[in-house]
Amino acid sequence: MASPRTVNTRRSTACGYLLSTMLLGALLGTPALGQRPTVPGRDTGPREESPRRIGTVKPRDFADGVRIDWTTKTVELEAQVVLQSGPLELFACSPGTREHESVVIVKARPTHIYQAMGLVGFEPGSPIRYDKAKDRVLPPEGDEVELLVQYEAKGKQIVVPAWRWMVKANDNEASPESLRWVFAGSRRIEGTKLAAEVEGTVACVVDFSSALIAVDTPHTADNEALWLMANSKEVPPAGTFCTLLIRKPGVVAIKVELSDKGVMRIDGKHVNADEIAARFTATVAAGKQVTVVLRPKPDIDPLFLRDVTIALRKAGVPREAIDMQPQDAKPEKPVKPAAKPDGG
Repeated sequence: MASPRTVNTRRSTACGYLLSTMLLGALLGTPALGQRPTVPGRDTGPREESPRRIGTVKPRDFADGVRIDWTTKTVELEAQVVLQSGPLELFACSPGTREHESVVIVKARPTHIYQAMGLVGFEPGSPIRYDKAKDRVLPPEGDEVELLVQYEAKGKQIVVPAWRWMVKANDNEASPESLRWVFAGSRRIEGTKLAAEVEGTVACVVDFSSALIAVDTPHTADNEALWLMANSKEVPPAGTFCTLLIRKPGVVAIKVELSDKGVMRIDGKHVNADEIAARFTATVAAGKQVTVVLRPKPDIDPLFLRDVTIALRKAGVPREAIDMQPQDAKPEKPVKPAAKPDGG
């Protein structure tokens, strides 16, 4: 049983954190139900948006192998490297389908990926198809997708665009850097079922009508003419666990760590409100959507949190572009451990 002092400490921390959340919510304001937050550099036309609730913006589990980061409108998929070298027909596939020609496998069902992408605002288009009336092949269409991979190397988290893990098969092909991903949405079979569920075609670099995500230009699936190969110099060893990130191009999150001693940091570097605002303004000027994500310690002084928010708004960051993603509290150390921690 916890001592009275420990209980009181926990209550004080919880109350302080709750007050911090309430203060930030009051300072920022929250959009009315169904109202889209306005962010400079983006259109303000109608679009379905996810709930924007202060203090609940950390990635949430959506389905097996799928999380949604509501702050950046990013779909996160649990993945694993299966191919470090060799010709490619896909970048990502479902387990037990096309591992011999795909860089990674993803745990999630294509249907759940489709649903999660819809929830963060993606509109599906159409996969590659033949138009009988025009007697020609129509390329894949749909909302543009930014595809990235996050993985750990030498104790550090690394995020790279998916194209970095691919190279062109010969000099006559275009560089993978130029490829453009779109949310094709897969063709349907048996009425409403996604063909990607059967074929495992999650993210394709050649012509599959079942592709959930596809490149927007036709590329043959003939083995002798495959245009991309896995980049053995960049792809980590087979078996490496990673996360496939799906988001709209240009979405940037400026994450600001707030310590309990009143210090603000970005990537470990001390910053002030004017420097954060300057970074925000420069990113907006580049035509990208930006969110300043405040990441306070659980025991932060509510007055400091208030002062930071006011300073950011005075420096030019609009309240609609400020969010909060609380840092996880570290578990309290017991005064007298009952047993030695498990080293395994």
